[in-house]
Parts: sequence; structure tokens; C-alpha cells
Amino acid sequence: IGNIPPETSVKVVLRYIESVEVHANKKYRLIVNSTLTPRYYSRNHPDVLSPNIKITEKLAFTWKITANIFSSRTILEVSSPSHEIDLRNENEQHSAFVNLKNCEYPNHNFVLLFQTDAIQEPQISLAEYNLNQNPNEYSKQYCAVITYMPDLVKGEPDVQLALQNNKLEPKSEPDFLDSRGEFIFVLDRSGSMGGGRIKKAKEALILFLKSLPADSYFDIISFGSGHQCYSKELSERTTEANVEKAVEHVRSMWADMGGTEIMGALVESLIIKGRRPNYPRYVYLLTDGDVANAQSIVNMVENLSLIHISEPTRQAEISYAVFCLKKK
Repeated sequence: IGNIPPETSVKVVLRYIESVEVHANKKYRLIVNSTLTPRYYSRNHPDVLSPNIKITEKLAFTWKITANIFSSRTILEVSSPSHEIDLRNENEQHSAFVNLKNCEYPNHNFVLLFQTDAIQEPQISLAEYNLNQNPNEYSKQYCAVITYMPDLVKGEPDVQLALQNNKLEPKSEPDFLDSRGEFIFVLDRSGSMGGGRIKKAKEALILFLKSLPADSYFDIISFGSGHQCYSKELSERTTEANVEKAVEHVRSMWADMGGTEIMGALVESLIIKGRRPNYPRYVYLLTDGDVANAQSIVNMVENLSLIHISEPTRQAEISYAVFCLKKK
């Protein structure tokens, strides 16, 4: 740089790869920052929060931004909530070319939103690899990754309105804390669960325990000829220590409790066991389902007016959701 003569123009080219984030689970969002190091403003000098910066033609430079979007799926919409843009679509809506419409100074971030018809469709990626360390010997194996994006903002009117108006940030995002609850896992430890069945059920239960949302409670009810609760009184809070202790307890479980009396364990989980106020209860039944009174159990669950099979009413004083995981 020291060898550059005075009054000489210098062109600096930076090339980098950046992930495009997802905005409100509806659109892809690209942000080009106007500054890399935001200024610090003292609270003792409020007058500097909106400084009057004089821009002269000699010192000022303008932005020239071009965005080329190529997609294997149909591009439904391209917009910018921050700047006016010129848009050209080609290749039957699979390509979009964007330019700034006006001469712009980089005094605020450039934001580009675009949406395809497949942003919420599940996708699978399949890769082939060799297990053998010896490159001359090939053992074909496959690795698959499935990704999906749930419609978390469905039914949120302010989020939908923000998206329609191309606002940068909606007034509110989905309340993920609303997923908290009291999770009761009813595990079949009867003789028919021996071998691989109890092993798979334990693996699933450990995964559930480690995936519990924050600010929730949990308990484990084991059953066979009888049933027993992991927590002696009310359910346990989902702290790291409590979950790890429960995981160790699950690892010590075996199919050693005799018969398959599902009814008693479900009655315990749905009616008898004390509740945590303001926490909807979710009951997960892990069983091989090899019982003669299966229909009676289903009828009991259906006849309890406290139970909502698919989506519990969170505002209700008491609400349940019941899920059965059956090993065939």
C-alpha cells in the first residue's frame, strides 16, 4: 500500500461465502452490512445518537449492489425492506437479478428477502462414503440427512402482516417458551419387551429426556405387572443435573417387571399423579402393544374428557396430549 502513488484509485475485491439465514420461517434473508464495527454511543451524550453527518461529493462514495439468485425451485417473491430495487426474473422464475434502483450511500444495511415454493418442504441429502481406512478396499456405506422447516408462524397475525409489508422484523416472533410442559414417559418393562425392544425403548427415552424444553417438568413411570414412578411425589424439573440422573436411571432399566398392565400406568399418569399448575401434561407411552385389552385402553383414553389427542388447550386448567410409540 505504501507504494501507491497519491491521487491513485485502488480497487479492493473481497470474496467470501456466507450462509443465507431464514426470516420468520418464510423467506431467505441476505444482509449486506454498511459497517463492520458499530459505533459506541455514551448514554451521557444523547445528542450524538443522531449525528448530523455532512456528506460532500469529494469524500462520499456510493453503493453498487447486484444480487443474482439461482434456484432449482420456483422463486415466488424477491423484495427489499431497506432499499428500492430493480428486479428481473428469467428462466421461468428460477433466476432473479437484482440491482439498486437509486444512487445510494452506505448509511444503512442492505436487506434482501426472497422466497421459493419449497422453503418448507422436507429435503434429503444422501452421501456415499468408504468405511475402510485402506483406500484399495471399498466398503460402500451411505449417510442421509433430512431437513425440514415447520410452519412456526402459522396463525400469528402480526408475523404474517410483517411479512406482507416487508418489514425487517415482525412485532413478535413465535413463543418457543410456549412449548414447555410436564412430560410423563410411560415405559413398558414387561417380559415381552426383552432383548432389542427394551434397548430401543431406552434409547428413545434417553433421547426424549435430553431434548426436553427448558422450564419444564418430567417423570418416568415404569410398568409391568404393576407400575412405579421415578419421582416419588411431583415431577422433576428439567435441570441438567436432574436429566443426567434420570438418564442413568433409564440405563439401569430392564424388561423385568412381569406382565403388561398398561391400564394402571396410564391411570396413574393421567389422573392420580399430582400436577404442576400451568404446565400442560404430555404423556408418552412406549410399549410393544402386545395386550388383549388394547381397545379398552383406547376407550378409556377417549372417554376421559380431560384428554385432547392431538393438540392440548394450553389455556385450560387441565389438559393432556397422549402419544403412543408402539414397537412392531
